[in-house]
Amino acid sequence: MILTPSEVASLKSALDFWEWFEYISTAVVFIGCVGEYFADFTTCPKSKLRRHKLGKLSLIILIAGIAGEFLGTVRSSQLSGQIIADVEKQASDANERAGIALRQQEVLRSGNLNLEIEVLSLQKELLIQGPREKLLTGETRTVFVDSLKPFAGQEIDIRCELMTGGLNGISLGNTGIFDEIVGLAKALIGVLDEAHWNAPRVLSTTRSGLKGRGVSVHISPNASLSTRKAAEALVKTLREVPLEASGPTSDLVAAEEPDGNAILVVVHPKPK
Repeated sequence: MILTPSEVASLKSALDFWEWFEYISTAVVFIGCVGEYFADFTTCPKSKLRRHKLGKLSLIILIAGIAGEFLGTVRSSQLSGQIIADVEKQASDANERAGIALRQQEVLRSGNLNLEIEVLSLQKELLIQGPREKLLTGETRTVFVDSLKPFAGQEIDIRCELMTGGLNGISLGNTGIFDEIVGLAKALIGVLDEAHWNAPRVLSTTRSGLKGRGVSVHISPNASLSTRKAAEALVKTLREVPLEASGPTSDLVAAEEPDGNAILVVVHPKPK
């Protein structure tokens, strides 16, 4: 049990008393020793009877002093032990409270981390549900560009799926969907340009009514090995955004088949 401040103060006061009691007892022992010295080794007092009485008195004083020292030592040790035990108890309790505080802090930190992960997940989910072009921003955009820089110089053509209409002022069946397709296509042109690919400056639509969902990647059956590797890297990077991507395929009709070693990317409506 931890002592109250008043109890600790009382113990310290008692300890001070018994320490002074020890000092006085030591002085008494010294006086007794001096009396014994005069009684046994000097001629003062000159009377043998008086020296005998002085020796007896000095012996009694010496015994009283030694007893006082012993009592003072025992009581001082007891009081010191109580004070030390109280200090150790307080230190133990402080360590225990510190441990509890650290565990609570760790729980809070873990909770905050989980909350941050959940917030990031929700933000990602909101981005996925919104226009796909919003996914190609920030750190994701940087990673996307860095992943494709090793294939700098690669020829690429980006087209939008032709819906009910076209690009240049022609009426569309669902303008909102087509606007989203165009937005993603422009964003892809931007990031591929940063990766130093030879991306088109003007968007176009598919020529044969090619349909699909997400993003499809196509190459010529005669494409070089480097073009095939670049196309595979592009599909992999798109999926890591995450964007639904398929390919690379080489089974397009002649109207859509990319020229030579170019890669064709077709942006379709968002997956349902």
